[in-house]
Amino acid sequence: MKKKGEKIAYLYLLLLVLFGNSLFYLTPYAHLPGVFKMADIGLGLMVVGLIYYFLFLPKKRVLLNPFSLYIIAYFFIVLVQVINAKNMYSQSIVDGLVVSRHQFYYLSYFIFIIYLDTVQKIETFLRLLSIVVVILFFLALVNSSGITLFYHKWAEGHGLRSGITRWFIPGMSIIPLVCIWNFNNFLENEKTLSGSVFYFLISGVALLFRQTRGILISVTLVLVIMLVMKRRIKMLISSLVFVLLIAVIISISVPGGFVSLLFESAYDDISSKQGTWNARVSQIENDINVFMDNPAFGGAGLAIRSAVGDQNKSEVFGLTYGSDLGYTSWLKYYGIVGIFLFVSLLFVFKRYMRYQRYVGSTYKKYIRFAKYHFIAILLMLVTINYLNNNDRVLMLCLTFAVLHVSIKQGLKKNV
Repeated sequence: MKKKGEKIAYLYLLLLVLFGNSLFYLTPYAHLPGVFKMADIGLGLMVVGLIYYFLFLPKKRVLLNPFSLYIIAYFFIVLVQVINAKNMYSQSIVDGLVVSRHQFYYLSYFIFIIYLDTVQKIETFLRLLSIVVVILFFLALVNSSGITLFYHKWAEGHGLRSGITRWFIPGMSIIPLVCIWNFNNFLENEKTLSGSVFYFLISGVALLFRQTRGILISVTLVLVIMLVMKRRIKMLISSLVFVLLIAVIISISVPGGFVSLLFESAYDDISSKQGTWNARVSQIENDINVFMDNPAFGGAGLAIRSAVGDQNKSEVFGLTYGSDLGYTSWLKYYGIVGIFLFVSLLFVFKRYMRYQRYVGSTYKKYIRFAKYHFIAILLMLVTINYLNNNDRVLMLCLTFAVLHVSIKQGLKKNV
């Protein structure tokens, strides 16, 4: 019965990830603007999971810890935004709560520490996520061949970048996590983890063909850091040589060149003030202006509907848009209070890391993974908002849970 219960828990968590990622856009009903979002079902699943925990699970786990205190403080700040939206734009409290409802995906942290309460369960779930990434990759491969499988405006690709067509691959918050997890596994045991190598290669190729530069560059830098920290200098040099050879081969065969894939197109955008860089410069200027107008608590953009008061559509969009530029979007939304909240998160994470010296080597693998994935998130925040979008918040909270559970279980074993 215990094994059956664990299988149901894994299925439940996979469903949460699935709905949190809008069913990976495999259905036309994944997102109906102004009507329905699949992510709302994910919120419902979390409520069900918490109710089941409090009413039916015989062994209650302590849910109060530094990460949970941070999340409670965050919910309070979101509530302040809802109230500010009412005061500043005459919007109802209900409307504000509806608009900001996906911030409650931070509840997934509690779900993860309840149902993944051992490193063994974490290992199994991360393996399941790796399998999900493999499935997504091959679906994207079929999709890129001309058989459109996804229901998304970019389903047929994003045009050319660095000489190749950018694939549409859903689950882009999961793929970096899977890539870093399996590379970390490989570094821990190079001889026996052939499965980790396979999952790492698939996720790496997926990142390469998706070509979201902020993710690609961040993950690449973290992988280099991991090699340096593990003192795998020979492997690092061999990897660089291999990548250069592949880049040269592709640059010869692909019109327009492929060398310097990670940096060349970004440099061109910046120097010519075109492409995504131009739009992001405008967004940075807008975010700073909103912050300067409302420095204490931000502009309440997180809780504003698409039309409020006498403001035009472009003004409202400037207040609310936050899919890109994690740091400036956070500043725009939450102001100086948000700065203190973010610094507190860094402090909490660092506090957890201090305990790694007191746990056995079995648990350090999970702690190192959480650390490296969090570093990648901090790097990705330069261009991508990982702190407010439901699918990304899921993976952020999973990282928090991995760190908390591995430290907690490791300290118990050493008592």
